[in-house]
Amino acid sequence: MSDPSWLIEYYRRLQGDYQSSFVRRDNVTNRTYTLLLAFLAVYFGFFSANLLAQPLWRYSFVVGILVIMIRFFFQSMIIYGFILRYRYLKMRIESHWLEDGPTVDEIKKDMLRYDHGGIFPPTGRSRLWDGQIRSGFILNLIIPLILIANELNLVSGATPNIYLWIMIFLIIYVITEVINFITFDRVKKS
Repeated sequence: MSDPSWLIEYYRRLQGDYQSSFVRRDNVTNRTYTLLLAFLAVYFGFFSANLLAQPLWRYSFVVGILVIMIRFFFQSMIIYGFILRYRYLKMRIESHWLEDGPTVDEIKKDMLRYDHGGIFPPTGRSRLWDGQIRSGFILNLIIPLILIANELNLVSGATPNIYLWIMIFLIIYVITEVINFITFDRVKKS
């Protein structure tokens, strides 16, 4: 039995989407590393004798860095989810062609569920976190966290209330990002 021509076209489209998602993820990763280096240069520049910024401004700056890095982190996870989705569908079609794997009807069901339905393949969400850690993206979060700890350590005596308010803002922001990620309709679990 010969395959319908739409299957070949669909596979080509998947290949294009897969490639563009890889490029997008690489771009996000490269931007975050570039921004991190620029932020670090500015941060350590704050300690120069000519500038010597107030601790509160350095602390606020580092928290701002972390907010941007967290946003990029979740964007990169979403993009990686699309990569996993396209790879799963491509592998199903390839399995159909090479190993008499799933039937065309089963591939149609997968298309409806994973491509049109926006559900992630059975790899699960933990695979997204693993992908971030393995790609080294986690460094973009750890370095600002270390700088925040350093800034809190540099504050002599009791931590002023404004520092706590900024930290509360950061925690609320992280919770909001997690909720947005979990409820985003294109990253539903299977």
